[in-house]
Amino acid sequence: IGECCVLSGTLVEFQLPFQLQLSSFRLAHGSCSVRNFGDWVFEAFDGERWHVLYECGASPWVEIPFGFDGPAKCFDVDGTAVASSRFRLRMLDVVAEHGD
Repeated sequence: IGECCVLSGTLVEFQLPFQLQLSSFRLAHGSCSVRNFGDWVFEAFDGERWHVLYECGASPWVEIPFGFDGPAKCFDVDGTAVASSRFRLRMLDVVAEHGD
């Protein structure tokens, strides 16, 4: 498991010195477990709560052969309702309902 597995509940958050209203974001993945990188959400914080901008069930790189990197993909989002400087990618619990 170790370095090749991202456990449910894991997240990475970043903050910018300015606010954005996103229309898309790009994400790439290394070769390690790229086919299994599913069940995650990309969220924006509006100062009071987190808003889901994108939700992923199955890995976007499920077709990538074992040992190859997942190339950068562009994910369209409707972030026009949320201006934020804080964003995060969060792994969902496997048993959790999507959209939580």
